[in-house]
Amino acid sequence: MNPTDAVPCAVVIDLHAKACAELFAAYGLGAHVRREEERGADPGRETYASIVSATGEGIRLSSTMNLDASLLARTHPSGAADVSLADIEDWCRELNNQLMGRLKNKLLRMGCEVATGLPVLVRGAGIKAVVARDIDHRQYFFTSEHGCMAFTLAMLFAPRFTFPAAAGTADGEEVRLEGALALF
Repeated sequence: MNPTDAVPCAVVIDLHAKACAELFAAYGLGAHVRREEERGADPGRETYASIVSATGEGIRLSSTMNLDASLLARTHPSGAADVSLADIEDWCRELNNQLMGRLKNKLLRMGCEVATGLPVLVRGAGIKAVVARDIDHRQYFFTSEHGCMAFTLAMLFAPRFTFPAAAGTADGEEVRLEGALALF
């Protein structure tokens, strides 16, 4: 079965799950985290959440990534023992930006162009993503000895949305794999 024949929501959920797995692999999180059914917001635990939106012809997405401060500091690429508050905040935004970039690339390979916005940061205790009941969404919860994280993907599709029949970019060039360069 061609993936474009499936319900758009199911396709995007599958692509998002793959993008999450790639992100985990890129930062060594896969070996440290385990999936949970749900995690309640701990009112005393400091968390950071970043929100990134993506829109295209007949499709709107919103990604919320919520991570404990301790897990953010541990995964920071500097490897420093004492990561500054500003660096933790930037890192939270960057992780969600990378996640949505991975999802955007996967959608582009299917012929669906979306533009992503800039990530917004929320910081505090007991943060929990809330999605309207009439919006398709999926939430994933993970825990580790270094902290917890939650991913929420909200999706809104035009009534007759379908993925384009032919994958590829508008100018006929093949979409590059992540990290690949095209030199003239």
